[in-house]
Amino acid sequence: MSADATAEAPDIAPHTGPQGRTPQSAPETTWEPEFDGQRPPFEPGNSAAVKSGAHSQRKVEEIARKVSDELLERFPVVAEYPETLTALARVEGITRLLFSDIVTNGAYDKKGQFRTSLLERYFTAENTGAKLRSSLGMTPQSEAQVARDRAVAASNTVDVLGELMKQGRATKAQSAPLPADRVVLDSEPNAPGS
Repeated sequence: MSADATAEAPDIAPHTGPQGRTPQSAPETTWEPEFDGQRPPFEPGNSAAVKSGAHSQRKVEEIARKVSDELLERFPVVAEYPETLTALARVEGITRLLFSDIVTNGAYDKKGQFRTSLLERYFTAENTGAKLRSSLGMTPQSEAQVARDRAVAASNTVDVLGELMKQGRATKAQSAPLPADRVVLDSEPNAPGS
């Protein structure tokens, strides 16, 4: 767009929100309520609408980083599975936030209704975490299974290497060097294959 086209563009009023205020700009003066009971505007970064925080990527990631560090310290082998570790750390973050909300606010809402969806989300996250912990060998049973699997893999590797060494020895024995009187040089006139 040229400078002339910009100068010729019609004046367009900025989009305004409710009560005719532009949402991008904050008023320079102090806030005054327009009606009785109106609350002041939220400050940037507020958490007024946050309930458990389990849907807040910022809160979940903050906890997930700590959980990941803790898990790597306690179970160094999980570093071999970064995707599963990341998934477990995120699920653990969600689980901790939901649990904290249940402990802080209880299992019933202000109307006395059972907070079914919150508890379902908590148990779903807890079950997902249990499956991920198991897949990483972080439970006694899964740790034993992972150790068995690794031992079998190591044993199979030793068996394969032993078989390769046996085949190598057999090949070497079959291709032992010929005695000096049987060695034929390519430069000899009656050499086989010439």
